[in-house]
Amino acid sequence: MFYTGLNRNTNYNTQEKIAEGAEGEIHTITGNVEIVAKIYTDNKIMDLREQKLKAMLKINPEEHVTKYCSWPLDMLYGNGDFVGYVMRSFRGLSNLIEVYNHDNRKDIPWKFFVHLALNLSIAVDSIHGLGQVIGDLNPKNIMVDMKNGYTILVDTDSFHIKDDNNKRHRCIVGYPECVAPYAYT
Repeated sequence: MFYTGLNRNTNYNTQEKIAEGAEGEIHTITGNVEIVAKIYTDNKIMDLREQKLKAMLKINPEEHVTKYCSWPLDMLYGNGDFVGYVMRSFRGLSNLIEVYNHDNRKDIPWKFFVHLALNLSIAVDSIHGLGQVIGDLNPKNIMVDMKNGYTILVDTDSFHIKDDNNKRHRCIVGYPECVAPYAYT
């Protein structure tokens, strides 16, 4: 499928679906293995998603932040309608749930997990350093390189984003086991 970017001067041709979640699908992009596209399949609140992603693109995080997360690189439009966004590709990584699996971790030394925890802490701190909040921090959104414990935060469109006008773009999704209970006052 063909899409254009935010400024309408970049074209993207999406191909194979490589992953899917509650809100959308991740597709490869023809001619560039470094990036992938998230195409929303849940077409509710598209205007709010579009506003949040525009705000994220204006933030322009430093390189050390983008090492630790799949920050949006461009937006996608099909027939003039907002449909998703482009982000870096992180193929060959496992999500944290796979790392937890006893069969996968039984022969891995303890220092690997300490290193993984340190990398995850650095990733979270890098987002907080931007003044942003990770709204849906769950094991499916934490990718791990099993060779070195390197971690990448994905699903960044579920972050709470504060834009340059101090408007807050909230996270509206969450993994029930990982969301703090709501406190009534």
